[in-house]
Amino acid sequence: MIKRTAAISGILLLCGQAMPSFAAEASRNYKSLCVSCHGKDAKGVPAMTKVFKVAPSEMDLTSEEVQAKADADLAKAIHDGKGKMPAFKNKLSDKQIAELVKFVKTPGAAQKP
Repeated sequence: MIKRTAAISGILLLCGQAMPSFAAEASRNYKSLCVSCHGKDAKGVPAMTKVFKVAPSEMDLTSEEVQAKADADLAKAIHDGKGKMPAFKNKLSDKQIAELVKFVKTPGAAQKP
């Protein structure tokens, strides 16, 4: 039993070390580019929905609708902008955009940037 617990702990430790490389940069990008509208909890900032005159659901990245979107569709929205959301093609590389999409689609990740 002790060997099994040690093995599981080792696997979790390795996984914990592998994730931060993509998650850390994606988290920084989320904080600097997304939080002001999508919020720390990724559910949208109520004041910004009023400023942009959009439904709160349009800014909620945790919604089933957003989570069900294809990665390519989310990447395109980040790259080219969508509606009132600006394009980030001049601020983020394609790799950074792909990592940001993964980050947003990782359960709970965007809620703890």
